[in-house]
Amino acid sequence: MHCLLKNSRTLCSIFMITLLAACGGSGETTLGNSGNPGIETQTLSELSQSLGFITPIAYIRRSVPDTELLDVTDPIDMLDLDAFNPGATLWIRAGASSTANEFPIAANIFGEGTNYDVKDISVSPDGAKILFAMHAPEDDLDDPIFTWNIWEFDLENLELRRIIVDDIAAEAGHDINPIYLPNGDILFASTRQSASQAVLNDEGKVQFQAQVEAEANNANEAAHAFNLHVVNPPETGEQTIRQITFNQSHDFAPILQANGKILYSRWDNIANNDRISLYEVNSDGSEHQLKYGYHSIDNPADGGIGFFSQPRISPNNLLVAITQTNPNTLINLGGDIVEIDVANFIDNNTPTFNNLGLTTQAIQSLSPSGVDVENPFELSGRYISAWPLHDGTNRILVSWAQCRLIETSDPNNPNIIPCLLATENIEPNDPQFEIWVLNPNEGTQTPVVLASPGEYFSEVVAMEAIAFEPALTNDLNIGLLSTDQAILNIRSIYDLDGVDIAAPDSGLPTIANLADPAITNPDNIDAKFLRLVKAVSIPDEDILDFDNDIFGVNRNQLMREIIGYVPIEPDGSVRAIVPANIPLMLSIVNRDGKRINIENPNASQRHQNWIHLTPGTTLECRGCHSSNSELPHGRLEAQAPSVHLGASVTLPYPNTDPLLFSPNGGETMAEIFTSANNIDGHLPVMDLDYSDVWTDDSGSLTKAMPFSINYADLETLGLAIPASSACSNAWGPFCRITINYEQHIHPIWELSRPDIDDGNGVLTPGTCINCHTTNAGTEVPAGQLDLTSVPSDVNAAHFSSYRELLRADVEQVLNGTALANRLWECNQVVDGNPVIDPNSDPMAPTFLREFRMPNNIPASMSEAGANFGASDNFFNCLTQDNACRTNIGDTLPAAFPDECIEFAGNPVTSQAIVNHNGLLSDVELRIISEWLDIGAQYYNNPFAAP
Repeated sequence: MHCLLKNSRTLCSIFMITLLAACGGSGETTLGNSGNPGIETQTLSELSQSLGFITPIAYIRRSVPDTELLDVTDPIDMLDLDAFNPGATLWIRAGASSTANEFPIAANIFGEGTNYDVKDISVSPDGAKILFAMHAPEDDLDDPIFTWNIWEFDLENLELRRIIVDDIAAEAGHDINPIYLPNGDILFASTRQSASQAVLNDEGKVQFQAQVEAEANNANEAAHAFNLHVVNPPETGEQTIRQITFNQSHDFAPILQANGKILYSRWDNIANNDRISLYEVNSDGSEHQLKYGYHSIDNPADGGIGFFSQPRISPNNLLVAITQTNPNTLINLGGDIVEIDVANFIDNNTPTFNNLGLTTQAIQSLSPSGVDVENPFELSGRYISAWPLHDGTNRILVSWAQCRLIETSDPNNPNIIPCLLATENIEPNDPQFEIWVLNPNEGTQTPVVLASPGEYFSEVVAMEAIAFEPALTNDLNIGLLSTDQAILNIRSIYDLDGVDIAAPDSGLPTIANLADPAITNPDNIDAKFLRLVKAVSIPDEDILDFDNDIFGVNRNQLMREIIGYVPIEPDGSVRAIVPANIPLMLSIVNRDGKRINIENPNASQRHQNWIHLTPGTTLECRGCHSSNSELPHGRLEAQAPSVHLGASVTLPYPNTDPLLFSPNGGETMAEIFTSANNIDGHLPVMDLDYSDVWTDDSGSLTKAMPFSINYADLETLGLAIPASSACSNAWGPFCRITINYEQHIHPIWELSRPDIDDGNGVLTPGTCINCHTTNAGTEVPAGQLDLTSVPSDVNAAHFSSYRELLRADVEQVLNGTALANRLWECNQVVDGNPVIDPNSDPMAPTFLREFRMPNNIPASMSEAGANFGASDNFFNCLTQDNACRTNIGDTLPAAFPDECIEFAGNPVTSQAIVNHNGLLSDVELRIISEWLDIGAQYYNNPFAAP
């Protein structure tokens, strides 16, 4: 019988009782004891009575498969969350005693003798039920048809049921890591991405489950991303599944803390950022923030202990987990058992701001003598699972493997021996994890369930009652809740890890001076707008089979869209209405629409972490954070107090509009402005519109000049707008700026423009490709830059213009009517002696040598951003007089010896040298800047690509 049928709850319940009855033979219904000698069977009533007095335990018994699952040469990746490893069964035991009875749960639910998989046990707050993930058997592992589902076993009623009742809904994604919430709902990690798929539908795209970020450009490696979801139990009526996190990689392993908040592991796998750390969120998705370990969990060099699995909360609110230095060996080889003080530390060596005097570390080993996880012969053995007991004893239920070796002095008769008896002829042996009770206070361990040959125990929990606070939620803005929007409130972008880094005209680094227009002219404040950037979900090849060339020259940023822009007030504050339930990044941009770095103008680092907001909520940010800093950040109660003091009570900011004041002291300019105008926050807009609303010009001060760079001007030029006209007129939560190179950037080079006078009365056609082309084999492109749409000789999937702008090129010459690399004949002399080419006449002092000179013609742009890398080459050319790269001519490259003579070809073009300053409009430069800032992708919509 297979419980993937309609009314599966009832059928599975009946089947479970039938199954249990079959365990005891004729007569009274009994529960078997798995063949342990000397233990009597119990009736159902006797078992129920005994379980009322002894805390039962649940555990997963696994067989060691023929594929050598536990072999040190065949590790399991802890991030392969939907991996199916058949050969597991779930058991319940009457208590943590070696003599207690045990019985299997769902032993034959998929048919007698079938191999299914079980994992991720959790216990209800009253200790009467357990949740777990179960995967049905697969006939063909290379072509799976089933998914992981969430199941529940009720010990009091001996009822087994699948939580998501509807068969189609249950198979809509892989569901793992279930836990109970205080209100009875169930939280779990899933690939179903229910809210994200709904957003795709609202964007007019096909609904699909997005792949893991940074792996999405490799169909052979990518997996669907797991995010956290919540579902109501079947008995509450119609089931609703809500997605509450929106990471582009995995969010997994959630646990409920005593305060009702959820702690979980997040895989930040964006660009070159690849780390796992702990995040915290309310059960409604609000107040999402980094909690612990961003710089240390997976980096032993920074005081961390590596990765960990099966985190649990101890009675004293510390985190207990199993650690390893390598995520690929954590699950099957185990590691040390540690306790982590996540309440008072944000990294192993970094306490919260209020605890800066602490000299201890967050992580302490709980094993009697510590475990060296790098040592295959570690005498202390290894742990694979832990459950802190809430019985006041400080004991921990663990799955532990003794250190065992294979003694190979006789290859035909290997012998398994304890590590203490090691000889010279030894090899590591697969650890055999068994259930013990660890008493850290006494440094002792007591066996509970020993494993038979060929099996091990991968998880263990105690079915005990644990008190939790009610699930926490935020006060909601009802108006924004109904429109799937939320509020982003940033106190000041100049607050960098609790340090004021503002730099006004006076040279005094204070936010207060920036806020005073009499001290700082608003025209001189670079930070004008906050750009909201959204991730573009990447489908798998079953949905859309495309070539990876569509990402462009660099795939680190995959694809990105721009949601819009909101103003940054003079004090660096922002209060904006933003779309909820989508992953967002933030960029600070100047008046030209170029991303800037206020901490270090020369550093091109992007904000490389996703934030998300829940509908109707407000996300509070104090300021910014340096990517290299390990100071407490991203966690409000752990950070230093805000350095922005805000407004004085009942008085406006000095020299600002007297109508813009707050009756409440300490408010930022953004908070005052939105309150004075009776709005929740600034709505994002598609255009760069600036006006000085703050300067009080009733006296000697003058307001800064307004400016506007609007997409409508692109349409006037005959160029495509990268957003709908409706969004330009009235922004909505599903408005997107989507820039594709062939559609939005390349047409700039082909746009017909007026002729240009070189100053001597010679007119040159103004269209870019009139000069930046090979001119049908009559000359090299002007400035060695080809801006035509012919296929690139480096990658035919890209236009030549795209590759030439973004990548360095070899200098070329016209050899007859064909372009060729520039060649030289050299008589090279070193220390007065001629250098002889070994392939030429050894007596000849001269030789023909080809110098290809890679990178000798630098790139004009950089995907690092419009303000960074090689992009100055382009923007200086278009915004400064005579700042362009001129024709190369016949001068000898500086790196060549003086004796070199050009061998063949002509690098000179007859095109006039033109001053490019002003040739492109502000809006053209703006869209180019935006495109570079988000990664210079060839396409930013996978469905627009060939």
